[in-house]
Amino acid sequence: MVDLVVTHAAWQGRMASRAAEAMLRALGGREVTVRFALLAVAGGDARQLGLSLRQVEDVQLGPAVVRGQDAEDGRSKVEVLFAAGALEGEMKARGAATAQELFAMADGVVIGDRVLRVEQVSAEFFAGMEYLYHVKVTE
Repeated sequence: MVDLVVTHAAWQGRMASRAAEAMLRALGGREVTVRFALLAVAGGDARQLGLSLRQVEDVQLGPAVVRGQDAEDGRSKVEVLFAAGALEGEMKARGAATAQELFAMADGVVIGDRVLRVEQVSAEFFAGMEYLYHVKVTE
C-alpha cells in the first residue's frame, strides 16, 4: 500500500510540472537565454600578456515567462518563470542537483541586449516535487 502512495505522489508532481509548462506556453512562453562561462582559453596576443580569453556559452531554456518591474533605485528587476521540465536537461548536463546550483553556475540571464545577474532562485512545490521556478534577475 505504501508503494501506491509514493507512486501516486510522484505522478501528481509530474502532472503539476506538465501543467506549469502548459500554463507558461499559454501565457506567451518563450525561450530565455542563460549564459554560462566556459573554461578559459589562452591564445593570440592574450597569451603574450599572460591573459586568457574568457568564453561563454548561451543556452536557450523554455518555456519561460518574463515579468519586469522597475526597482526603487531605478534599476530594472525582472522575474523569469521556468517550468521544472525546462531546466531538467541542463541541470543533468551541468551536474547541478538543484535549480539554485544551476543558476549559481550561470553568468547571467540575457534579456534583450542586456545580461542581468541572478539575484534569487526559488521553487514552487506540489506533492514534494518542484514544478515551477522563480528566477529574479537585476542589472
